[in-house]
Amino acid sequence: KTGTLTFTINPTHKNFDKIHKLKSEIKLFQDDECIFCGRVLNDETNLYNFKTVVCEGMLAYLLDSVQRAKAYSITSDNKIKTYLTDILNIHNSQVDESKQFGVGDISEVDTSETFYKISSDEDTLTTLNNDLVESYNHTYLFATFKDGKKVINFRNSKDLPRNNQVIQLGKNLLSLNKQLKGEEIATAII
Repeated sequence: KTGTLTFTINPTHKNFDKIHKLKSEIKLFQDDECIFCGRVLNDETNLYNFKTVVCEGMLAYLLDSVQRAKAYSITSDNKIKTYLTDILNIHNSQVDESKQFGVGDISEVDTSETFYKISSDEDTLTTLNNDLVESYNHTYLFATFKDGKKVINFRNSKDLPRNNQVIQLGKNLLSLNKQLKGEEIATAII
């Protein structure tokens, strides 16, 4: 998924009028690390002129390009990296520089002799999800920064870092809600 960020901005903030849908890029930092980067998707202003802004993560930039029909038959050692590099080159040729990606960390999960895929007229994100994430179990596609540039990573879950933090209600889990919607209840099944 592309990820989301929602925040509220005060009307007296210096950047209040500089936020534009699908144009403004929003970055969220924790200490000196960028933990979210994306574009403004929606905003809503309330009675007191406070603006609530909803952003989608930078992985959504891959929705702005189309992969034309093309057959891939790759036999090199770095099959996934070769494929991803070509897909991203096609994406980068269709978007402006702020939406371009390089290749990041790759888990080479394809052990067959030949990597064979046929892309069709779909957006780049759908193509990558169908050809990589859906094809290989326990894999993830995500965007990060490497040396100040946006990159796409494709990793196997066993290659991802582990977090050993214990989740405890009242300590680091502040609330828990359970929701059961009426439209999900069946009174009779025929």
